[in-house]
Amino acid sequence: MTFAAVQLRPSFSSTSPAEEVLKSKGTAFHQHPYHFAGVKPVNLVWDKKLVSTIFDARLEEESFERKLFEALISLKVVTAQYAMHLSADERHRLFDELDRLINFDDWHEEDTLPSPTSYQEFLKWMIHAKRSSWTSMGVSAEGNIQVAWLNPHVTLTANFEGKNSVRWTAQVRSEQDEVGLSAGKCSLRLFAEQALFYLRDESGQVEEPHS
Repeated sequence: MTFAAVQLRPSFSSTSPAEEVLKSKGTAFHQHPYHFAGVKPVNLVWDKKLVSTIFDARLEEESFERKLFEALISLKVVTAQYAMHLSADERHRLFDELDRLINFDDWHEEDTLPSPTSYQEFLKWMIHAKRSSWTSMGVSAEGNIQVAWLNPHVTLTANFEGKNSVRWTAQVRSEQDEVGLSAGKCSLRLFAEQALFYLRDESGQVEEPHS
């Protein structure tokens, strides 16, 4: 799998980096996108010379702060690649969560930065499964994207490992306050079915997780 990216042309406007990514333009590059149930990224181009102009001048070339900011931008670029499959509200929520998740205060130089491959697999799964109502997002010690869904009866978590693999856990609480625990590892496609099984109520309707 190879990743394309966005040719960011800074406008020095008052818009956020997220909006700049969405508004930026690109042209096709040597890309062979991984297909998952018809979901594929838009062909875009990454030009580090152009993107470097939007960095704060105080961020030195090899500083951890710069690397962290580049990691944030790379995840927003991945989101832009799938923009045609996401509503404006979904895109904005993802950008807001990435801004919350990747900030200078909560990261240290020894931490593994988030994996764009893992994040891309989460997006592909979310679009295919039509499950955009997640509760929270995190990053594992290995840099994998972790996502949680929480409703009154179920806590479901997923670790998107890359290479079409998801490790998941489910905690189910009955009305009698009994607790059942399950865990597994499966493909993106199968996890779409697993999530539907755990998140639906007795009538078969999917309960919306708390956000």
